[in-house]
Amino acid sequence: MKDNSEAKEIVARINSALGDDSPGEEVINRILTARNEVNNGAALGTRKRHKDTGEIAMRMNLNGIHTWKVIDVNSGAEYYIDMPQLGADWMDD
Repeated sequence: MKDNSEAKEIVARINSALGDDSPGEEVINRILTARNEVNNGAALGTRKRHKDTGEIAMRMNLNGIHTWKVIDVNSGAEYYIDMPQLGADWMDD
């Protein structure tokens, strides 16, 4: 998270609310930073197609976490990729 007073206050409040179960402010800060990085990826609703497999990926909000939902067009299998952006093998659909 940004090193500012608002971010520090949020971390401190979470730490306090967790009490004895808190992993500590440093760990809380790392978790929130990772969550922000995941959520600051491609815009929700973005669609991509894998150039080799034909799989289709759509950026979506799943329980507050921005993720890619991928559907295999041949088998119908679904899985999720929790990265802000997809690699070069993915093209705009």
